[in-house]
Amino acid sequence: MNLTPEIDPLMSPNRAEVSLKAIAHNTAQLRAAIPDYIALMAVVKADGYGHGMVDAARAAIAGGATWLGVAHPVTALDLAHADLDVPILAWLHEPVSAKNMLPHAIGAGVDLAVSSLAQLEAVIEAARSIERRVRVHVALETGMGREGAFASEVEKIGAAILESPHVSLAGAMSHLFNADVPGDASVREQAERFEAMCERLEASAGPIPLRHLSARAGALAG
Repeated sequence: MNLTPEIDPLMSPNRAEVSLKAIAHNTAQLRAAIPDYIALMAVVKADGYGHGMVDAARAAIAGGATWLGVAHPVTALDLAHADLDVPILAWLHEPVSAKNMLPHAIGAGVDLAVSSLAQLEAVIEAARSIERRVRVHVALETGMGREGAFASEVEKIGAAILESPHVSLAGAMSHLFNADVPGDASVREQAERFEAMCERLEASAGPIPLRHLSARAGALAG
């Protein structure tokens, strides 16, 4: 007696087919929608959102991406070892693994974001341990509520960057949380808050080479 039911096509394992040409095309469309002087970062965290991080990164670069972004420094190492000729930024790291993991990321040339003075101090210590200088981006809390330094800490972070020979200020960053809602007042409020915090950062650390605030929806909305 056969107890195995016939396979129902609707219950068969899910399958996703990834088109690298589509990734390159979509990136090219976004590249064409923004001015040439604005850098375009392809975020390929979570294994390229399940699409295969390195392959998705190559496709995005082919479409015009000039930066790659990931959440965790250990993930950035896989990109750094793939010989991709664009800068890589990682923005999430915590104190438990930082001591062992950050020196490897710094040694591979990965840019790191810092959201607090404590995070910056961990990055400085990691860079000091291998006698390297690391490029840091200061994440600023403008309303997302997920990560970023508060206004009260910005000057301290800037002063510590200026004082240390092991870090250089590469950028300031934040993230729009409601840019996909046309005309939402929070976008302007976040932009104004971001600019004000950048002024405070520049006053203590010097010029900010790169400022990145927008999300994909913000870029398309202009």
